[in-house]
Amino acid sequence: MAVDFYAPFYLLLSISDAALSEPEKRATAELFTAHVEGFIEKYASDGEEAADGGDHKS
Repeated sequence: MAVDFYAPFYLLLSISDAALSEPEKRATAELFTAHVEGFIEKYASDGEEAADGGDHKS
């Protein structure tokens, strides 16, 4: 789970550090936001399933 978060985080951090223009920095920030939201969505739903016993189908 940690690699799923930190690998893209450090990649985006490096891209942001190398960005020269404000639009590039803004685009990187948007990618980072999407990554964090996707990570939370993925692992929050995994946690909910684990908390209620999982293995149920809608």
